[in-house]
Amino acid sequence: MTKVKLQLATLLLAIASTSLVLGATAIPVSNVHACTPDFVVTNPSGNFRVLRGGQIGLGIGVSSVCGFVGGISWSVSVTSPTPTITCDKKDVCTSNGPLIHQATYHFDLTATKTSGGGVFTVTAPTTALLTTFTLTASAYDGIFHHSKTFTVTIDDFTVTVTPTNPTFQAGQTSTVTITTTAVNGYVGTIYFSENCPSAATTGVTCPFGPGSATLSSTTTSVQSQLVFGGATPGTYIVDFSAAAVVGSTNARTVTITVTIV
Repeated sequence: MTKVKLQLATLLLAIASTSLVLGATAIPVSNVHACTPDFVVTNPSGNFRVLRGGQIGLGIGVSSVCGFVGGISWSVSVTSPTPTITCDKKDVCTSNGPLIHQATYHFDLTATKTSGGGVFTVTAPTTALLTTFTLTASAYDGIFHHSKTFTVTIDDFTVTVTPTNPTFQAGQTSTVTITTTAVNGYVGTIYFSENCPSAATTGVTCPFGPGSATLSSTTTSVQSQLVFGGATPGTYIVDFSAAAVVGSTNARTVTITVTIV
């Protein structure tokens, strides 16, 4: 009798180790998984571009997993290359890397609000390196810590004029060539403007042909023409500017000295 009981106990132990019996249905133990409340960082991801001297707005996104609820703190930092910060004797500091500004630092996930996030800006100072930086967006609640990496490429464009000091006879004209060139893969439309002296008071004219130039991956440099004219002898200063946004203060400016003899 003892031997029969031992065999029965062994059989029941074998059944229990391979399945859970609920009523008439057997569920394999290997298919039963616990769902641990957690969260994931969903964005930002990919590669972004920012013009040197400009900025872009981005956002971090977080979603709950398995009913996670709680407060989330977040931050964004430059991972590589490590920016170099230089300060002068007056404690005025400059950086050769992107600068991060967060609008917020905390948000909550609840049973009804299962996703959240915050916004931040990435600014490329005029001293920034023309390269690609890796940034990391991190979120943490005191127990869990998750992050997501993305890249920001700092690019630029240049504007040159030839010649910078045109000279011509009164009543004649002189042509200046404007060359706009992409730097570090810049792509976009550049808008031109100039502060030509008043033709009514000086007799100087500087009608410009195209008001913009478009740079692309295949067209990395564009030449345009600026034609000066006038009948009043003298020396005049013209500032020619190019910007990625009409009216932007982040412009590239070249000074042209016009002489009419």
